[in-house]
Amino acid sequence: MVTVFRSDILFIGLMTMLLLVGGISLLFFLITVKKLLGIFFIIIGIFMTFFFPDVSDYQPKGFSISGIVIGIILIAAGILLVIFG
Repeated sequence: MVTVFRSDILFIGLMTMLLLVGGISLLFFLITVKKLLGIFFIIIGIFMTFFFPDVSDYQPKGFSISGIVIGIILIAAGILLVIFG
């Protein structure tokens, strides 16, 4: 016959609650970090697409185009992270 003490039941209950709260908070934290990273990508992408300085004075025009393309890719990745992250 197995004897179960009241303190054992209390300990198991407390550990279960601790694991549930910890798991839920970790899940919420990971979702929040992904969404914040997505917002950061969107801001950097907007900067690179619209406000990136034109470097035609001392660099080839291809560098400006690559900056705009990278900005568009960052905006798309940021939107995906915000929506599906």
